[in-house]
Amino acid sequence: MMFDIISPVALLSLTILVELLAFRYFRSSRNLRTLPLPPGPKRLPILGNAHDIPLNKQWLTFQRWAEEHGDVVYLNLLGQSVVVLNSAQAITDLLDKRSAIYSDRFKSTVVPLIGWDWNVALMGYGLKWRQTRRAFHEYFHSGVVQQYQHTQLSGARKYLTRLLENPGNFVQDLRYDLGATILEVSYGIKAKDTGDEYIAIGERAVEGPTKALVLGALWVEFIPALRHLPPWWPGASYLRKAGTWREEALALKNVPFTKAMSDFRDGARFWSIASDIMAQDHGLGDALEKEELAKNVAAVTYGAGADTSFSTLQTFFLAMALYPEVQRKAQAELEAVVGPHRLPEFDDQKTLPYIHGIVKECLCWQNVFTLGFPHRLMEEDEYRGYRIPRGSIVLGNIWVMSRNAKAFPDPEVFNPERYFKEDGTWNADVPDPSLFAFGFGRRACPGRHFAIASIYIYAASILHAYNISTKRDLDGKPIEIKADMVSGVVTYPEKFDCDITPRSADAKALVGFCATEGGSMCSYSDEANI
Repeated sequence: MMFDIISPVALLSLTILVELLAFRYFRSSRNLRTLPLPPGPKRLPILGNAHDIPLNKQWLTFQRWAEEHGDVVYLNLLGQSVVVLNSAQAITDLLDKRSAIYSDRFKSTVVPLIGWDWNVALMGYGLKWRQTRRAFHEYFHSGVVQQYQHTQLSGARKYLTRLLENPGNFVQDLRYDLGATILEVSYGIKAKDTGDEYIAIGERAVEGPTKALVLGALWVEFIPALRHLPPWWPGASYLRKAGTWREEALALKNVPFTKAMSDFRDGARFWSIASDIMAQDHGLGDALEKEELAKNVAAVTYGAGADTSFSTLQTFFLAMALYPEVQRKAQAELEAVVGPHRLPEFDDQKTLPYIHGIVKECLCWQNVFTLGFPHRLMEEDEYRGYRIPRGSIVLGNIWVMSRNAKAFPDPEVFNPERYFKEDGTWNADVPDPSLFAFGFGRRACPGRHFAIASIYIYAASILHAYNISTKRDLDGKPIEIKADMVSGVVTYPEKFDCDITPRSADAKALVGFCATEGGSMCSYSDEANI
């Protein structure tokens, strides 16, 4: 019936079009198979480049290979194709502009082995990922993160009090208070002042992915049969560790959620992401599916939500100790905008551009995710005359982007002023590090707006109340500290010490006063109070 109403000319034209498209498809597929692979270091039989990749600071090795082979480098790890993109242009062209085929994840052996296959950042591209990502976006897009500002502000104020009481514990207390903030947002659970069991669960759980998911760290990733070895087998100690990591990951997913649901049923109806998902439809008819979604989104928020802020704020302390002139300029801005009788608030953001310059430079100067999470190519592709095989792991080298001297002159120097013109306005010619520090394409971290807000309010609050400087030896000479990072999926500054002291007696009194106000909004209207 349909062909009766189509003219012979139209039918002939349609047939020719189909044949042409089929011809072009098969010709392009055939041509792709004949294209060369991107250049890269020489590969050995079977091992490929497995022996070439260090477990520490891989980004530096990839940077060297980029200088030798170009910004698109091909590797082979025990038969697995790996492509490392070492320029903003290559990353934008593939991971952003072609995200429809570059948004999958490598089907990992290690991820389920360590119990993290519920994490949206590690899920394969598909229906479950889209559902989880959509729910995650609902709670963290730029238009809604303001609802968490009170909790973030309270965490920052509590941290100021901890710095007053025990400044030498600044790293551990930073992790604790950031964890407490995200625990409340995720589950409505208010952490104890010290020794909270749920924060301890979160801290233990992140060890597994941080250590196990480094490229090449575990050969079982590329030789899955190794997972069947008994744990006592020589060289199979990772299986024992994986069992522990899996237990901790499942505790992170289930224990705080159980507490949140129990509190909710008992009438302590604190709002949280977990309870809100359970109260909504989300297009899921099955109650178990809804519970799984709530568990996954809340656990990812809690388990990974503080990592970026924790690492970046350590970098902030490091930078302030090493660059006192930057600290002084930031404090002068705070004095002019905030004044001596209150602490910074979120309403001050628009009038504190230099603080935001510091936040940007922290993200650029020492990267949290130097290589991001690996993308997986879903179909054969061609780029610049090279073939990129289907199933390739594709990495965006964030480190190399941040070390591009054309975009960031003197990239090893911490310089917030690079983001401003001479008249003090933003310089649009300088790339915004927040646009690449959190990943690329459809896999960019949806929690980046929350993270940046946390970094801002902590940095502004700390600088307004405290001076940060290098420690001195018995002779009064500064003890040298270096800007160096610990390798991992998430990187952190190497351990360092610094002196953290109140800027004045007034600043010390202000922190104490705000602590008595419960750590939330506080200010002085009477100068005599301080």
